[in-house]
Amino acid sequence: MQIEELKKCPSAEICWYFTESWEQFRIAGRTDIIDGSNPDCVKIQQREKAWFSTSVKSQLQYLGPNPGLPFLSEQPIQDLSIDSSTGPVNALCLLVLDPDQV
Repeated sequence: MQIEELKKCPSAEICWYFTESWEQFRIAGRTDIIDGSNPDCVKIQQREKAWFSTSVKSQLQYLGPNPGLPFLSEQPIQDLSIDSSTGPVNALCLLVLDPDQV
């Protein structure tokens, strides 16, 4: 699912499956999309906190092509670099799920 789809229909579900106990947990609710244009300072701080809590390797994924699209750049992915101290890149959207059903 892409962000534009979630903006139109913010309902989503998170699923966890534990193989040893054969248990599945499903949490359904509405998503709040927090991107760099969000006017709420508290939400922007949540987005930044999420960014700084990830590894540089994870952060580099946001510089690659969109999922499902071919990578057309001449620059190999391993040559990409990022200054993670500058904060989140524009491509980062933090999704917050407000549960209404478990």
